[in-house]
Formats: sequence, C-alpha cells, structure tokens
Amino acid sequence: MKEIKSSNIKGMFYPNDTKELYHMIETFDKGTSNVYDIKTRTIVAPHAGYIYSGNVAYEAINYLDDNIKTIFIIAPSHRTYFEGIISPNYDEFETPLGNISVNKEIVKKLNEFNVKINNLPFENEHSLEVFFPLIQYKFKKNNNVKIVPILYGDTDYQEIYKIIDIFYDDNKNGFIISTDLSHFYKEEEAKIIDKKTFEVINELNLDGFKNGMCCGLIGLMGLTKFAKEHNFSLIPLDYKTSSSTNNDKTSVVGYGSWLLSEMGQAEFIKKYLKDNLFNIVKKSITYPLCENIKSKFTPKLENYPLILSMPFATFVTIYKKEHLRGCIGSIIPYNSIVEDVANNAYNASYKDPRFYPLEKEEFSDIKFEISILTPLTKLEFNTQEELLDRLKIDIDGLIIQDKNYQAVYLPQVWEHFKIDGFNDKDIKLQFLQSLKEKAGLNKDYFSQSFEAYIFHVEKLYSSLL
Repeated sequence: MKEIKSSNIKGMFYPNDTKELYHMIETFDKGTSNVYDIKTRTIVAPHAGYIYSGNVAYEAINYLDDNIKTIFIIAPSHRTYFEGIISPNYDEFETPLGNISVNKEIVKKLNEFNVKINNLPFENEHSLEVFFPLIQYKFKKNNNVKIVPILYGDTDYQEIYKIIDIFYDDNKNGFIISTDLSHFYKEEEAKIIDKKTFEVINELNLDGFKNGMCCGLIGLMGLTKFAKEHNFSLIPLDYKTSSSTNNDKTSVVGYGSWLLSEMGQAEFIKKYLKDNLFNIVKKSITYPLCENIKSKFTPKLENYPLILSMPFATFVTIYKKEHLRGCIGSIIPYNSIVEDVANNAYNASYKDPRFYPLEKEEFSDIKFEISILTPLTKLEFNTQEELLDRLKIDIDGLIIQDKNYQAVYLPQVWEHFKIDGFNDKDIKLQFLQSLKEKAGLNKDYFSQSFEAYIFHVEKLYSSLL
C-alpha cells in the first residue's frame, strides 16, 4: 500500500481549491518574462506563500528543461532541528492538483551520501511542498515527473555539493534549491543585504556568504560551489520583497530566483544581451551631441534584465576607420554593467586624454568594441620567467602592480607583439616589458613585491550607425 503524505500547507501557502490554484499558477506563467531562449536543469527559487513569492519562483521554474524526469528539491528544515540530511519514506505527496510521486530508487541511492530516511521533519515543513503544484503545472504534459525531497539541518554545504555533483551527470535529473533571502529587516536594510547576496552569487564567492543572508544558505552554497567547480554561472532572474504584497516596509522578507547556466556570466551576456549593451554605447556616444538632448545618457537599471544590474568591469574601445579613437575601462567591478558600459563609452568618446573629443561628423566612421572582464585571478610566481610561463597569448589580459605603479593590457593587445621572427617567449617578454613601461617602470624592472593578475574578456563588436 502506498504511503501518501497529505498536504499541510494547502489553504495557507496556496489555495486549496483545484481550479483556483491552477488559475493562480496560470497567471504566474503568463507573467513570466521569457527573456532568454534557454532551458536549464537547475534553479534557485523562494518558498513563501504564493501571494508573496509564487511569481518569483515560477519565473525560474519556467526555465526548467521539459525533458527532466526527476527533480531534486533541496531545502532547509525550518521546524525540526537535526544534524545532516534526510529524505522521506513516502511514495507520494498530495496537492490539490493531484499526487506527485517520489523517486524511491534515487532516495535509496542517497544512503551512499549519508542521507538518512526520516518522515518526521517533513510533516510540518513548507520549504519543499510549496514547489509541488508549480512543478505539476510546469510539467503537466509530462505527468511522470518524480521528485526527490531532501531536507537538510545542521550540515556542511560540501555535502549538498556532492549530491548535486554526482546526480547532475544524468541529464534527466533537475534541481531546485529552495531559499528565501533576508528575513524581517526594514525594507531599505533588506535590499542592502539582498543586493550583497546577489553580488556574492554572481561572483561565485563562497567566502562572501554570511549567516543571515538567507534561510537556505547551506543549499545555496552547495550549488555555488558546483557552479564554480564546473565554470558555470548563476543568472539572476527576479527579485522582490514581501512589501510588494502587503505594503509593510517595517519587516520584510526578500525573494530571489536564479537559473544555472553552463557558461560564464560574460559569455551569457554576450549571447543573450549584447543588443542591450550596444544600445547603451550608441546612446552614450550620440546623446551629448544630439541637438534636442545635449546631455549624458544615464541608463535606468529597472529597464534591463536583472543580470545587467550586477557589477562587472568593462572596457569600451572606439575605432575610426580601423584606427584607435579612444579606450576607457575599469578593472574592478564597482558598478552595474549597464552603468559601467555607459560611463566608459562616454569617456572613451569625449574624455580620453590621448584624443580630442568625438565630433558628430565622425559618427558614420565609428565602430566600437565592448570588453567584459572576468573576475581577476592572482598569479603566483617567484621569478619573471615563472610569470611569463603562466601567461597565455591571446587569452590572458594582464594587470601588473607594484606599490603605486599599475597598468593593464586587454588580451587583444597581444596582437601588437606578434612580430615576424618572434617566438612565444619573445612575444610574452615584449608584452610584459611594454606593460611595465606603461605603468611607469623600467622594462627590466622586477621585485619581490611585483604582483600580476590575469583575466579573460568577452568581446562584442558593432558599428555606431
């Protein structure tokens, strides 16, 4: 006889009436942005009542691959303290849309990862069940989708990472990491905390996570480690607080959603959002000289997909008839990418001290290049020869620094040092020596305090008109 877990949250977290619940989720579905032509097998989504976070959750669930057969739902335990990770012995979970089956075979395999079987913590827990109707609606054409419910208590995020890492290899498996964000701060404080959480996730910075950022910290860190180890990225989709529903800004809960992309952030932006950046550059260049505007273009973050509000370092290079006409950029990601690109495009056109300000008559001859920098990686070396060995021609951008001296070359600068008769060692040496001189150092300078950082770039090209 099947053991079926009755729903303990129907009528509270979502409607008990089948038609009302279906219609509510249908409204979420119709409201999804569908910004990206992409499917994923892994998302992060909130687990509050549907009136608060259902639309944020479905924004992510909408991107789940239709071919998924089993969905792991990895969630924190709110009501029962225990150590480690558990799964239930239920065969099915009840919802107003029907029952959803547990993949018992995978649950048994989880024993190999020290996952215990225990039904008790699931009895009054909402952080998994809130997703069941959303899954049933999303996969209504494939009602054979099963779930693997996983609750964690006091455990190490590495244990969550191991589960994702092993089971992700099967492309029929999907994952939902369940978490809300900051809890019960004033709205202005909550938004500061949540903004930091988004930035930490964007950087895949495991050291940046702090207690209090979110209730599902362990699961989120496990997924972040997985993304980092595989050179994947987590793309933010949506964000809101509970005040958007109840108008109470004195004590809010934050809700965010992400999808896992099997490419880096910069590559993702290049593939899906390059037109947004092109338009920003064009407006930044043309606005100051337009007769009816004559002002600097300032992009509004709310007009762009959430990923473009994340901090990125960028360069904008202006060319006139294939010759350099201006180049300004940033090395450290302080501003959102839309603000950084807008500022760099304006400064490359009108503030580069090597060139006179751009004139309107030149617009027809202008082409530009946007370079999106990846996070910096510090190189470890003891000698200049070791540093040169670690450099990759055409791939690595390089920043050198010693006390108050600093300079940067983008990867595209390598092209200027490919001289007939030069081997790779010669090219690297000339590249480094030139960069030292750019920094104000002697070309043969080296010291024990000399530091070097590499980065890569995604390059986007377009003409101005």
